Amino acid sequence: MSDPQVQSHGGGAGPAGTVACAKCSHPNPPGAQRCERCRGHLFIVCRDCGATNPRTGPRCHQCNRRLHRSIGEKLNPVGAKSVSMRWVFVMIAVLLLVLALWVLVQFSGLRIFD
Repeated sequence: MSDPQVQSHGGGAGPAGTVACAKCSHPNPPGAQRCERCRGHLFIVCRDCGATNPRTGPRCHQCNRRLHRSIGEKLNPVGAKSVSMRWVFVMIAVLLLVLALWVLVQFSGLRIFD
């Protein structure tokens, strides 16, 4: 893989051609592949066209594909059954209700299960 060129229109170019880290915002010298401070990758390869892009950019500079997966794509790998957010919220509410009832019983002095 050759040294990627920082695009002037991309979100990764900083002052004097430096590349900002997507994790810690540290300015890195041109040609660096990893951040000097946190060792995070500075560039990402497009899954469609293979172009190298700064990690701070949302889309590929060559084919305009989204470079980063959404939270839904991260939580739902290919082939997995999708879970609706409503179901998740209902389960969290039920768990909080059970926890609240347990705390009430524990600290109210009621002897329900004795």
